[in-house]
Amino acid sequence: MAVFLALCSAAVVGSGDFFGGFASRHTTAVTAAMYSNGVGALFFIIAAPIAGGSLINNDIWWSTAAGVAGALGIVVLYRGIGAARVSIVSPSTGVGAATVPVIASTLTDDAISAVAGFGIGLGLIAIVLVSQGSSADSGSVRTSLLYGAGAGLGLGLMLTALAQTSGDAGLWPLLPARLAGTATIIAIVLLLGQPRLLPRAAAPPAIGSGVLSAGGNAFFLAGTQVGSLATVAVLTSMFPAVTVLWARVVFKERLRPLQFVGLAVALVSVGLIAGG
Repeated sequence: MAVFLALCSAAVVGSGDFFGGFASRHTTAVTAAMYSNGVGALFFIIAAPIAGGSLINNDIWWSTAAGVAGALGIVVLYRGIGAARVSIVSPSTGVGAATVPVIASTLTDDAISAVAGFGIGLGLIAIVLVSQGSSADSGSVRTSLLYGAGAGLGLGLMLTALAQTSGDAGLWPLLPARLAGTATIIAIVLLLGQPRLLPRAAAPPAIGSGVLSAGGNAFFLAGTQVGSLATVAVLTSMFPAVTVLWARVVFKERLRPLQFVGLAVALVSVGLIAGG
């Protein structure tokens, strides 16, 4: 069941991230993320009481930390998808989001297995392969990798923090997480003087992103309540396959042969980490 929930999370999160990045092509990444997170908060105001469960103080602190880290990661990811190359940003993000929980799980529970360690190594190789763009677009490739690294760190910390909440909390941890994330992004909007209103063209994808990413978070949390953090986190981190598929269909992005290999290796790496 945990594997099924994690794969559902990957499919939904991958779609949500694409639509969030698509919205950022019509406004700033911060503004798109603000509305997306706000929609997610409304989603959990309705869904959390229906799902049942209860929060303890420890859950609130972990959820708040998860919300702040996730918000920062989402802003970087949306910016990367909107301004750089989705086919590089997304796989890089997935490798980072998978590796952080595995390392955290190792520090608190068991040592990394040989298979998981090999998977992490493959992830690093995948980043090198994905970065093999032509000299004309090397700047774009480097920028895309930086976006992916920043987004992966933020999302990996979010997944790790959410997994620390109690198993009988239901969906409640995701409500303070979304509220904290929304508050963080609003502060960034005000501090940087970013647009506060969402353009009409950006509204549908931003709203869709909020609903989809909230659903993906719900699948992830449910998965960690019945399975291990490392397994669920890395399977969820397969979301780049869905995001890149959307990018090829909508943006007509093309990859060089080595970059195709890099994308495939990135997906294999998260699978190995899960198997380990």
